[in-house]
Amino acid sequence: MEVDYRNILPGQLNPDLTPTIGTPIARSSNIIDDPMSIYRRSIKNVFAPNIFDNVSTLRAIVLYVYQAPGQPILGSMPLKQRSKADTADANSVHLVQYGIEGGDEVYIKCMIPEAHLQNPNPFEASDTAGFLSIADTFYPAYMAKNKEIGSDCKGLMPGSIVEVRFDDPNRSIGYISSIVHRATNHILGDLMLQNSAQGAFNGGNPTTTPFAGIDQDAGAAYNSGREQLATAQELLDAYPQISPELANKIVEVGNNLEPPMDPAWLANVINFETGYTFDASAVNQIGATGLIQFLGSTAKNLGTTTEDLAAMSDVEQMEFVEKYFQQKIDQNGPIENANDAFMAVFYPPAMGKGPNFSIYDHAARTKGPRFAEAIRRSNRGITRSGQYTDLAFRKSRVLN
Repeated sequence: MEVDYRNILPGQLNPDLTPTIGTPIARSSNIIDDPMSIYRRSIKNVFAPNIFDNVSTLRAIVLYVYQAPGQPILGSMPLKQRSKADTADANSVHLVQYGIEGGDEVYIKCMIPEAHLQNPNPFEASDTAGFLSIADTFYPAYMAKNKEIGSDCKGLMPGSIVEVRFDDPNRSIGYISSIVHRATNHILGDLMLQNSAQGAFNGGNPTTTPFAGIDQDAGAAYNSGREQLATAQELLDAYPQISPELANKIVEVGNNLEPPMDPAWLANVINFETGYTFDASAVNQIGATGLIQFLGSTAKNLGTTTEDLAAMSDVEQMEFVEKYFQQKIDQNGPIENANDAFMAVFYPPAMGKGPNFSIYDHAARTKGPRFAEAIRRSNRGITRSGQYTDLAFRKSRVLN
Protein backbone atom coordinates (compact mmCIF):
# COMPACT_ATOMS: atom_id res chain seq x y z
CA MET A 1 0.00 0.00 0.00
CA GLU A 2 1.51 3.31 -1.12
CA VAL A 3 1.25 5.98 1.56
CA ASP A 4 3.13 9.28 1.57
CA TYR A 5 3.67 9.36 5.32
CA ARG A 6 5.12 12.87 5.39
CA ASN A 7 2.23 14.30 3.37
CA ILE A 8 -0.85 12.53 4.72
CA LEU A 9 -4.04 14.13 3.45
CA PRO A 10 -7.74 13.51 4.13
CA GLY A 11 -9.14 10.88 1.82
CA GLN A 12 -5.85 8.99 1.50
CA LEU A 13 -6.98 6.12 3.73
CA ASN A 14 -10.69 6.84 3.92
CA PRO A 15 -11.75 8.10 0.47
CA ASP A 16 -14.47 10.74 0.22
CA LEU A 17 -14.33 11.38 3.94
CA THR A 18 -13.17 14.92 4.69
CA PRO A 19 -14.29 16.52 7.94
CA THR A 20 -16.37 19.67 7.55
CA ILE A 21 -17.57 20.10 11.13
CA GLY A 22 -16.19 19.71 14.60
CA THR A 23 -13.36 22.16 13.90
CA PRO A 24 -12.05 23.90 17.03
CA ILE A 25 -14.15 26.92 17.99
CA ALA A 26 -11.24 28.60 19.78
CA ARG A 27 -7.88 27.63 21.16
CA SER A 28 -5.90 29.07 24.03
CA SER A 29 -3.17 30.11 21.58
CA ASN A 30 -5.59 32.12 19.42
CA ILE A 31 -6.19 35.82 19.80
CA ILE A 32 -9.91 36.40 19.32
CA ASP A 33 -10.55 40.06 18.45
CA ASP A 34 -14.10 39.39 17.32
CA PRO A 35 -16.25 37.43 19.83
CA MET A 36 -18.86 36.93 17.10
CA SER A 37 -16.38 34.76 15.19
CA ILE A 38 -16.77 32.13 17.93
CA TYR A 39 -20.55 32.32 17.57
CA ARG A 40 -20.34 31.97 13.78
CA ARG A 41 -18.02 28.96 14.06
CA SER A 42 -20.39 27.36 16.59
CA ILE A 43 -23.39 27.81 14.29
CA LYS A 44 -21.38 26.42 11.36
CA ASN A 45 -20.45 23.35 13.38
CA VAL A 46 -24.05 22.74 14.47
CA PHE A 47 -25.74 23.05 11.10
CA ALA A 48 -23.10 21.75 8.67
CA PRO A 49 -23.77 18.17 7.51
CA ASN A 50 -21.71 15.67 9.48
CA ILE A 51 -19.90 13.47 6.99
CA PHE A 52 -18.98 11.11 9.85
CA ASP A 53 -22.64 10.20 10.41
CA ASN A 54 -23.21 6.45 10.12
CA VAL A 55 -19.46 5.85 9.79
CA SER A 56 -18.33 3.42 12.48
CA THR A 57 -15.02 2.13 11.06
CA LEU A 58 -12.05 4.20 9.93
CA ARG A 59 -8.63 3.22 8.64
CA ALA A 60 -5.71 4.49 10.69
CA ILE A 61 -1.91 4.60 10.47
CA VAL A 62 -0.04 2.83 13.26
CA LEU A 63 2.39 5.03 15.19
CA TYR A 64 3.47 2.46 17.76
CA VAL A 65 2.23 -0.54 19.74
CA TYR A 66 2.44 -1.13 23.49
CA GLN A 67 1.19 -3.44 26.19
CA ALA A 68 -0.08 -1.72 29.32
CA PRO A 69 1.78 -0.76 31.41
CA GLY A 70 4.79 -1.28 29.17
CA GLN A 71 6.79 0.82 26.72
CA PRO A 72 6.43 1.51 22.99
CA ILE A 73 7.25 -1.33 20.62
CA LEU A 74 8.88 0.28 17.60
CA GLY A 75 10.71 -2.74 16.27
CA SER A 76 14.40 -3.39 15.75
CA MET A 77 15.71 -1.45 12.77
CA PRO A 78 19.44 -1.86 12.18
CA LEU A 79 20.60 0.79 9.77
CA LYS A 80 23.43 0.45 7.32
CA GLN A 81 26.25 2.92 6.99
CA ARG A 82 24.76 4.95 4.18
CA SER A 83 26.92 8.03 4.05
CA LYS A 84 29.19 10.14 6.17
CA ALA A 85 26.33 12.60 6.71
CA ASP A 86 24.05 9.84 7.98
CA THR A 87 26.64 8.42 10.37
CA ALA A 88 26.50 11.47 12.63
CA ASP A 89 22.80 10.86 13.22
CA ALA A 90 23.04 7.07 13.53
CA ASN A 91 22.10 7.04 17.21
CA SER A 92 19.12 9.36 16.77
CA VAL A 93 17.57 7.31 13.98
CA HIS A 94 18.33 3.83 15.31
CA LEU A 95 15.10 2.29 16.56
CA VAL A 96 15.33 -0.42 19.19
CA GLN A 97 13.01 -3.04 20.64
CA TYR A 98 11.73 -1.74 23.96
CA GLY A 99 11.03 -4.13 26.81
CA ILE A 100 7.47 -5.02 27.74
CA GLU A 101 6.44 -5.15 31.38
CA GLY A 102 3.35 -7.19 32.16
CA GLY A 103 -0.21 -6.55 31.04
CA ASP A 104 -2.16 -8.52 28.46
CA GLU A 105 -3.98 -5.68 26.71
CA VAL A 106 -2.37 -4.48 23.50
CA TYR A 107 -2.83 -0.80 22.57
CA ILE A 108 -1.94 1.01 19.37
CA LYS A 109 -1.27 4.72 18.99
CA CYS A 110 -2.98 5.67 15.74
CA MET A 111 -3.31 8.54 13.30
CA ILE A 112 -6.63 8.87 11.45
CA PRO A 113 -5.94 11.55 8.80
CA GLU A 114 -9.56 12.65 8.44
CA ALA A 115 -10.07 13.02 12.20
CA HIS A 116 -6.64 14.37 13.14
CA LEU A 117 -6.08 16.88 10.33
CA GLN A 118 -4.90 19.70 12.59
CA ASN A 119 -2.32 17.64 14.51
CA PRO A 120 1.42 17.70 13.77
CA ASN A 121 2.64 14.81 11.65
CA PRO A 122 5.03 12.60 13.69
CA PHE A 123 6.49 11.13 10.50
CA GLU A 124 8.09 14.53 9.85
CA ALA A 125 10.15 14.32 13.05
CA SER A 126 13.93 14.22 12.64
CA ASP A 127 14.51 11.54 15.31
CA THR A 128 12.60 8.94 17.26
CA ALA A 129 12.37 11.10 20.39
CA GLY A 130 10.51 13.72 18.38
CA PHE A 131 8.35 11.04 16.77
CA LEU A 132 7.32 9.60 20.16
CA SER A 133 6.77 13.06 21.67
CA ILE A 134 4.31 14.03 18.91
CA ALA A 135 2.59 10.64 19.00
CA ASP A 136 2.16 10.77 22.79
CA THR A 137 0.98 14.39 22.86
CA PHE A 138 -1.47 14.49 20.00
CA TYR A 139 -2.72 11.00 19.15
CA PRO A 140 -5.06 8.52 20.88
CA ALA A 141 -4.46 4.86 21.64
CA TYR A 142 -6.96 2.13 20.84
CA MET A 143 -7.05 -1.32 22.40
CA ALA A 144 -7.01 -4.44 20.24
CA LYS A 145 -10.48 -6.00 20.04
CA ASN A 146 -9.44 -9.32 21.54
CA LYS A 147 -6.40 -11.41 22.41
CA GLU A 148 -6.21 -12.88 18.92
CA ILE A 149 -6.09 -9.45 17.27
CA GLY A 150 -3.76 -8.25 20.02
CA SER A 151 -1.32 -11.06 19.34
CA ASP A 152 -1.25 -10.16 15.65
CA CYS A 153 -0.79 -6.46 16.46
CA LYS A 154 2.30 -6.98 18.61
CA GLY A 155 4.49 -7.22 15.54
CA LEU A 156 3.06 -4.20 13.75
CA MET A 157 5.61 -1.61 12.66
CA PRO A 158 5.00 2.16 12.44
CA GLY A 159 3.29 2.96 9.16
CA SER A 160 1.10 -0.15 9.17
CA ILE A 161 -2.61 0.33 8.46
CA VAL A 162 -5.37 -0.90 10.78
CA GLU A 163 -9.12 -0.45 11.03
CA VAL A 164 -10.52 1.26 14.12
CA ARG A 165 -14.15 0.55 14.96
CA PHE A 166 -16.14 2.99 17.11
CA ASP A 167 -19.11 2.07 19.28
CA ASP A 168 -20.27 5.60 20.04
CA PRO A 169 -21.37 8.48 17.77
CA ASN A 170 -18.64 10.79 19.09
CA ARG A 171 -15.90 8.33 18.09
CA SER A 172 -14.37 8.44 21.56
CA ILE A 173 -14.60 4.69 22.29
CA GLY A 174 -12.74 2.74 19.67
CA TYR A 175 -10.83 -0.49 19.27
CA ILE A 176 -8.63 -2.13 16.65
CA SER A 177 -10.84 -4.50 14.68
CA SER A 178 -8.51 -5.67 11.88
CA ILE A 179 -5.12 -5.26 10.22
CA VAL A 180 -5.22 -3.91 6.67
CA HIS A 181 -1.51 -3.63 5.83
CA ARG A 182 1.76 -4.48 7.54
CA ALA A 183 4.53 -1.96 6.92
CA THR A 184 8.12 -3.08 6.56
CA ASN A 185 10.41 -2.36 9.46
CA HIS A 186 12.59 0.10 7.54
CA ILE A 187 9.90 2.68 6.68
CA LEU A 188 10.27 4.80 9.80
CA GLY A 189 14.06 4.38 9.82
CA ASP A 190 14.27 5.65 6.25
CA LEU A 191 12.07 8.62 7.06
CA MET A 192 14.16 9.49 10.10
CA LEU A 193 17.30 9.42 7.95
CA GLN A 194 15.72 11.59 5.28
CA ASN A 195 14.44 14.07 7.83
CA SER A 196 17.59 14.34 9.95
CA ALA A 197 19.88 14.47 6.91
CA GLN A 198 18.35 17.80 5.89
CA GLY A 199 20.38 19.59 8.56
CA ALA A 200 20.32 23.36 8.91
CA PHE A 201 19.69 25.26 5.72
CA ASN A 202 21.94 27.67 3.89
CA GLY A 203 24.95 26.95 6.10
CA GLY A 204 23.14 28.36 9.11
CA ASN A 205 23.36 27.40 12.75
CA PRO A 206 23.71 23.59 12.80
CA THR A 207 21.72 23.40 16.03
CA THR A 208 18.64 24.76 14.27
CA THR A 209 16.23 22.03 13.22
CA PRO A 210 14.21 23.10 10.18
CA PHE A 211 10.93 21.61 9.05
CA ALA A 212 11.70 17.99 8.26
CA GLY A 213 12.15 16.91 4.68
CA ILE A 214 12.04 20.30 3.00
CA ASP A 215 13.34 20.32 -0.56
CA GLN A 216 15.54 23.37 -0.93
CA ASP A 217 14.67 23.72 -4.60
CA ALA A 218 10.91 23.07 -4.29
CA GLY A 219 10.84 22.24 -7.99
CA ALA A 220 7.30 20.85 -7.94
CA ALA A 221 5.93 24.18 -6.80
CA TYR A 222 8.17 26.17 -9.17
CA ASN A 223 7.78 24.30 -12.45
CA SER A 224 4.09 24.17 -13.26
CA GLY A 225 2.76 21.41 -15.48
CA ARG A 226 -0.67 22.99 -15.88
CA GLU A 227 -1.99 23.64 -19.38
CA GLN A 228 -5.01 25.72 -18.41
CA LEU A 229 -6.27 27.75 -15.45
CA ALA A 230 -8.11 25.85 -12.74
CA THR A 231 -11.90 25.84 -12.83
CA ALA A 232 -14.32 26.17 -9.94
CA GLN A 233 -15.23 22.50 -10.30
CA GLU A 234 -11.56 21.52 -10.00
CA LEU A 235 -11.31 23.50 -6.76
CA LEU A 236 -14.47 21.86 -5.39
CA ASP A 237 -13.17 18.40 -6.26
CA ALA A 238 -9.88 19.14 -4.49
CA TYR A 239 -11.34 20.94 -1.46
CA PRO A 240 -14.85 19.60 -0.69
CA GLN A 241 -14.98 21.74 2.46
CA ILE A 242 -15.47 24.93 0.43
CA SER A 243 -18.75 26.18 -0.98
CA PRO A 244 -19.49 26.57 -4.71
CA GLU A 245 -19.76 30.32 -4.12
CA LEU A 246 -16.25 30.51 -2.70
CA ALA A 247 -14.86 28.30 -5.46
CA ASN A 248 -16.38 30.60 -8.08
CA LYS A 249 -15.05 33.66 -6.27
CA ILE A 250 -11.51 32.27 -6.13
CA VAL A 251 -11.64 31.69 -9.89
CA GLU A 252 -13.05 35.18 -10.41
CA VAL A 253 -10.31 36.81 -8.33
CA GLY A 254 -7.56 34.87 -10.07
CA ASN A 255 -8.87 36.01 -13.45
CA ASN A 256 -9.42 39.62 -12.32
CA LEU A 257 -5.80 40.17 -11.34
CA GLU A 258 -3.54 41.98 -13.81
CA PRO A 259 -1.89 39.89 -15.06
CA PRO A 260 -4.09 36.95 -13.97
CA MET A 261 -2.86 34.20 -11.65
CA ASP A 262 -3.96 30.58 -11.72
CA PRO A 263 -6.86 30.06 -9.26
CA ALA A 264 -5.20 26.73 -8.37
CA TRP A 265 -2.32 28.58 -6.74
CA LEU A 266 -4.66 30.98 -4.95
CA ALA A 267 -6.76 28.12 -3.56
CA ASN A 268 -3.66 26.30 -2.35
CA VAL A 269 -2.39 29.45 -0.60
CA ILE A 270 -5.71 29.91 1.21
CA ASN A 271 -5.75 26.23 2.15
CA PHE A 272 -2.34 26.51 3.81
CA GLU A 273 -2.87 29.90 5.45
CA THR A 274 -6.16 28.86 7.10
CA GLY A 275 -4.80 25.58 8.40
CA TYR A 276 -6.70 23.63 5.72
CA THR A 277 -10.11 24.97 6.84
CA PHE A 278 -10.85 27.85 4.41
CA ASP A 279 -12.28 29.63 7.46
CA ALA A 280 -12.51 33.39 6.86
CA SER A 281 -12.56 34.06 10.62
CA ALA A 282 -9.41 32.04 11.40
CA VAL A 283 -7.09 33.92 13.77
CA ASN A 284 -3.58 32.80 14.67
CA GLN A 285 -1.52 33.40 17.80
CA ILE A 286 -0.24 36.80 16.62
CA GLY A 287 -3.67 38.05 15.54
CA ALA A 288 -3.30 37.45 11.79
CA THR A 289 -6.81 36.95 10.47
CA GLY A 290 -8.72 35.41 7.62
CA LEU A 291 -8.19 33.61 4.34
CA ILE A 292 -4.60 34.78 3.84
CA GLN A 293 -3.96 35.71 7.49
CA PHE A 294 -4.04 39.50 7.18
CA LEU A 295 -1.95 41.36 9.75
CA GLY A 296 -3.40 44.48 11.34
CA SER A 297 -1.05 46.74 9.39
CA THR A 298 -1.91 44.96 6.14
CA ALA A 299 -5.63 45.32 6.79
CA LYS A 300 -5.19 49.02 7.51
CA ASN A 301 -3.28 49.46 4.26
CA LEU A 302 -6.22 47.85 2.45
CA GLY A 303 -8.73 50.19 4.10
CA THR A 304 -10.16 47.79 6.68
CA THR A 305 -9.37 46.11 10.00
CA THR A 306 -8.80 42.53 11.09
CA GLU A 307 -11.98 42.79 13.17
CA ASP A 308 -14.01 43.74 10.11
CA LEU A 309 -12.35 41.03 8.03
CA ALA A 310 -13.23 38.37 10.61
CA ALA A 311 -16.87 39.48 10.49
CA MET A 312 -17.07 39.05 6.70
CA SER A 313 -18.16 35.96 4.84
CA ASP A 314 -15.46 34.15 2.89
CA VAL A 315 -16.82 35.49 -0.42
CA GLU A 316 -16.87 39.07 0.92
CA GLN A 317 -13.33 38.75 2.25
CA MET A 318 -12.10 37.62 -1.17
CA GLU A 319 -12.48 41.25 -2.33
CA PHE A 320 -9.65 42.18 0.02
CA VAL A 321 -7.66 39.11 -1.00
CA GLU A 322 -7.87 40.46 -4.56
CA LYS A 323 -6.77 43.94 -3.46
CA TYR A 324 -3.85 42.46 -1.56
CA PHE A 325 -2.56 40.29 -4.41
CA GLN A 326 -2.95 43.11 -6.93
CA GLN A 327 -0.82 45.35 -4.71
CA LYS A 328 1.90 42.70 -4.53
CA ILE A 329 1.79 42.14 -8.30
CA ASP A 330 2.11 45.90 -8.91
CA GLN A 331 5.06 46.08 -6.53
CA ASN A 332 6.93 42.87 -7.36
CA GLY A 333 5.79 41.62 -10.75
CA PRO A 334 3.45 38.87 -12.00
CA ILE A 335 2.71 35.62 -10.18
CA GLU A 336 4.03 33.01 -12.58
CA ASN A 337 4.14 29.91 -10.39
CA ALA A 338 3.11 28.49 -7.03
CA ASN A 339 6.33 29.73 -5.43
CA ASP A 340 5.42 33.33 -6.33
CA ALA A 341 1.90 32.83 -4.96
CA PHE A 342 3.08 31.61 -1.56
CA MET A 343 5.77 34.28 -1.38
CA ALA A 344 3.21 37.02 -2.09
CA VAL A 345 1.84 36.24 1.37
CA PHE A 346 4.90 35.05 3.28
CA TYR A 347 7.70 37.29 1.93
CA PRO A 348 6.70 39.45 -1.08
CA PRO A 349 10.25 40.60 -2.02
CA ALA A 350 10.95 36.95 -2.97
CA MET A 351 8.31 37.00 -5.72
CA GLY A 352 9.82 36.27 -9.13
CA LYS A 353 13.21 35.45 -7.63
CA GLY A 354 12.97 31.64 -7.82
CA PRO A 355 12.95 29.01 -5.08
CA ASN A 356 16.61 29.50 -4.13
CA PHE A 357 16.16 33.16 -3.21
CA SER A 358 17.65 33.73 0.25
CA ILE A 359 15.04 35.33 2.46
CA TYR A 360 17.60 35.39 5.27
CA ASP A 361 20.19 37.35 3.30
CA HIS A 362 17.62 39.79 1.94
CA ALA A 363 16.09 40.41 5.37
CA ALA A 364 19.53 40.86 6.95
CA ARG A 365 20.53 43.33 4.25
CA THR A 366 17.34 45.41 4.30
CA LYS A 367 16.07 45.08 7.87
CA GLY A 368 19.12 43.98 9.79
CA PRO A 369 20.48 40.67 11.16
CA ARG A 370 18.09 40.60 14.11
CA PHE A 371 15.07 40.76 11.82
CA ALA A 372 16.50 38.02 9.61
CA GLU A 373 17.23 35.85 12.62
CA ALA A 374 13.71 36.36 13.94
CA ILE A 375 12.25 35.11 10.65
CA ARG A 376 14.54 32.09 10.65
CA ARG A 377 13.86 31.14 14.26
CA SER A 378 10.09 31.66 14.08
CA ASN A 379 9.98 29.42 10.99
CA ARG A 380 12.23 26.63 12.30
CA GLY A 381 15.27 27.31 10.18
CA ILE A 382 13.73 28.32 6.85
CA THR A 383 15.99 30.70 4.97
CA ARG A 384 15.03 30.22 1.30
CA SER A 385 11.72 30.83 -0.40
CA GLY A 386 11.57 27.34 -1.88
CA GLN A 387 11.83 25.75 1.55
CA TYR A 388 8.71 27.52 2.74
CA THR A 389 6.86 26.80 -0.49
CA ASP A 390 7.74 23.12 -0.37
CA LEU A 391 6.32 22.85 3.14
CA ALA A 392 3.12 24.64 2.13
CA PHE A 393 2.80 22.78 -1.16
CA ARG A 394 2.76 19.38 0.55
CA LYS A 395 -0.79 20.03 1.73
CA SER A 396 -1.99 21.39 -1.60
CA ARG A 397 -4.80 19.44 -3.22
CA VAL A 398 -4.91 21.17 -6.61
CA LEU A 399 -2.21 20.05 -9.03
CA ASN A 400 0.37 22.70 -9.86
